[in-house]
Amino acid sequence: MYVRVTLLQIAYFLGTVFFAVPAIAYALWDLKLLHAASATIALVLALGWIIGGWLMIKAWEKRLKQALTQKIRTVAPATFNPKVELESPHHLEYFGVDPDTDTVVIVDTKKGVARCEPIGFVQQWASEDNGRQAFMTLRFNDFALPALSIRVARGTLEDLKAKVHYVLNYRAAF
Repeated sequence: MYVRVTLLQIAYFLGTVFFAVPAIAYALWDLKLLHAASATIALVLALGWIIGGWLMIKAWEKRLKQALTQKIRTVAPATFNPKVELESPHHLEYFGVDPDTDTVVIVDTKKGVARCEPIGFVQQWASEDNGRQAFMTLRFNDFALPALSIRVARGTLEDLKAKVHYVLNYRAAF
């Protein structure tokens, strides 16, 4: 499981803990600190914060996912059907391999790179697990994009390593 925390999510969580939950407690328990109208307003604002923030974060994640999918569709050939895909938790990096067409699709939105290359473009790959996070690093034959490091779920690292090794080294078997 990914632990995806952004500044927006931290602000939402802190606002929920320090504003919304106490406001709901005051409104529902009627501690005589708020009048009935004030309690209703506090309850509506607190619930609006919780529901609105959750919907905003989900919409933001959906927009990032759609933007990445659009970039992949833009550069990938029409017959691209990846057997192995690596995607960062924030939908900023993508690496997909299709051994049938001998192509890889690489997208790194932070560097502004979106391209389709032959499988031979991948020079080597490595994995790193530091105990808290796991990464797959791919190195390429290009000065503009020498490497791409994608954070992956620690529980799936061994499976991903086997799949990447197999598809890059034994692609004729597919």
